Amino acid sequence: MMNFLITSITCQIVLFAIYKLVLESSKMHRFNRFYLLFALAFSVAMPFVTIPVENENVVQVTRPSLLVSMSIEPTEIVVLENSIDYLQLSLWTIYGFGLSLFLVKFIRNLARIAGQILKNRTENGDGVTYVLLDDETLPHTFLNYIFVNADEFEKRTIEAELFTHELAHARQKHSLDILLVEILKIILWFNPTIGLYKKAIRLNHEFLADQAVVSNHDSIPYQELLLSKAHITSQFALASSFNFSVTKKRMIMMTKTISPIRKVAQTLGATLTFAVLFSFFGFEGIAQTLPPPPPPPRDISSVASHYSKTIFHITKADGTKETKRFSELTESQVWNLPPPPPKVARAKIQQKQIETYRNTSQYAVWIDGKHVANDDLKNRKASDFVSQHVSKVHKNARSKKFPQPYQVNLYTANGFSKIQGAPYPQILEWHFEETGKSVLAPTQKKDADEKEWEKVDAILSTTNEPAGFPGGMAKFYEFFNSEFKTPADFKGKERLVVKFMVEADGKIANVEIVKASTDILGREAVRAMQESPNWKPATEAGKPVKSEFHLPIEVNGK
Repeated sequence: MMNFLITSITCQIVLFAIYKLVLESSKMHRFNRFYLLFALAFSVAMPFVTIPVENENVVQVTRPSLLVSMSIEPTEIVVLENSIDYLQLSLWTIYGFGLSLFLVKFIRNLARIAGQILKNRTENGDGVTYVLLDDETLPHTFLNYIFVNADEFEKRTIEAELFTHELAHARQKHSLDILLVEILKIILWFNPTIGLYKKAIRLNHEFLADQAVVSNHDSIPYQELLLSKAHITSQFALASSFNFSVTKKRMIMMTKTISPIRKVAQTLGATLTFAVLFSFFGFEGIAQTLPPPPPPPRDISSVASHYSKTIFHITKADGTKETKRFSELTESQVWNLPPPPPKVARAKIQQKQIETYRNTSQYAVWIDGKHVANDDLKNRKASDFVSQHVSKVHKNARSKKFPQPYQVNLYTANGFSKIQGAPYPQILEWHFEETGKSVLAPTQKKDADEKEWEKVDAILSTTNEPAGFPGGMAKFYEFFNSEFKTPADFKGKERLVVKFMVEADGKIANVEIVKASTDILGREAVRAMQESPNWKPATEAGKPVKSEFHLPIEVNGK
C-alpha cells in the first residue's frame, strides 16, 4: 500500500508541475485536456506496472542440496496469541469514514441534478435537452442537459454567446471528465493532489468553451459579457458553468498567441515526462542467472567418516534398485550427500510448545526414540524434557502412518544421555527422480520388503571396511597440501578428481587424473598422490582387498 501511495502521488505531483509550468499558459487546450486525464490514469496504474530487465550480474548459485526428510534441525516453536493491530484498524476505520462521507456528498449532488431534471419542464433542441428552471440562474451544463431560466429562454433574451459556450461543454462531453475525477476523489479522498487536478481540468474546460465562442462570435462583446456575469455563481458542483473560474485568466487566454514551434516543443517535453517516469518506476532490474560457479570446498573426510557404515538402498528414476555401501558410491553421489546432522544439544522447552505438539494433523511425536500418541503429552510437563528436535517432512517422504508435515523428537534426561554420540541411521533409502532431484530418508525395517532386508542384513553383518588414510582424511589432506606444488601463474580455484588403486598391502597404484582443467595441474596431482604413504586397505569379511578410490580435491591459487 505504501509503495502504491509513494509512486502514485510522486507521478501526480511531477506531471501536474509540468502542466503548470509548461502547458497551462499555452493554447493547446485539447491536448491539455487529455494530458491531465492521462496523467491521472498513468499515476494510478504506474504502481501496478513492472517490467523486469536482466542485468549482466553473476549470481552466486549454490549447489542444490538434497531434501533430507530425516535431518534434525533444532527449532524453538513459540505459539503466538492472536493479536489485533489497533493502528491498522484505526487507519482503515478513518479511511472508510472518509470514503463514506465523500460518496454521500457525490450521490447527493447527482440527486439534486436529477431532481431538477425531473420536476422542471424540458425542451429538446440543438442536439441537447434544455431544462427550464423557474429560478434566476446562469446557464450551466451537465452531460447533455443545459439548465437555463425558463422566462429568459422563452423570451429569447439569453445571449447567443452563452448558448455557444454551454453547447461546447455539452458536445465535447466535459461532464464525463468531471465525473471521472469525482470518482477518483472519492476513492483517494486523502490525496489533495486530486483536487488540484479537478480545478485544472475545469479551468481547461472553460478555455475550450471560450475558444468555441471566439471562433463564432466577436471576442470584444464576449469579454464584456464575461465581465458582466462574473459575480454570478453556479448552484451545482458537478455542472459546467459559464462563470466557473478566474475571469482574468480566461480573458488573457482569448487574446494569446503561441508559435507552432513552441507548441511542438511543449508537446514533446510533456510526453517525455511520461517516458522518464515510466522508466524510473516501471523497470525493475533483475540479476541474470549465469552458469553457477564451481562448488565450494567441502570436507569430504567428515562425510566419509559419517557415512562409512551406512547402507544406501537406492531406487533409480527408471525404477531399478541397488544396494551400496558408502565406499561403492560414485563420485557424483558422494558430492551430493547432505552434510552430517548437527550435534544434539540441550534446550529449554516451553509448556506452550508441548501443548502445540498435541495437534495430530501437524506433528508426529517421539519420546526418547519411541513413537507416542499426541494425547500422551497431556500428562507431560515441559520440565520433563531436556532437549527437542523438530524436522520438516517433505510431501514425497510422508507415509500413511505418519502423514504429518512435522516430526518432533522429545528427550528426557535419561533418553538424552543415550543419544550422545549415536551414529547416523545405518540404513537409508535414496530415491531418484527423472528431474535429477532425490530424497534421502531413513527406512523402517517393517515397512520394507523382507527379502530386500535380508540382503541388507547380510551386508551389515560383514566386516567390510573401505580403504582409508591412516589418521583419517583430514590427515591425508594435510599431507597432500604440503606435497602439492601449485603453479606460480595459477589463480582462482579448481576442482580435480584423482582415481587410484589401494592395493591389499596399502600401497597406492595406477594413479590417474579423471578431471582437471589443465595438464600441469593434473600431472602435479598425480605426482603428489604417488608420494602418499601407504593407506589402510579395504576389507571384505575382515580380509584386506584391492579397491579403487575416487578422490575430489580443491586447488586454490594465489
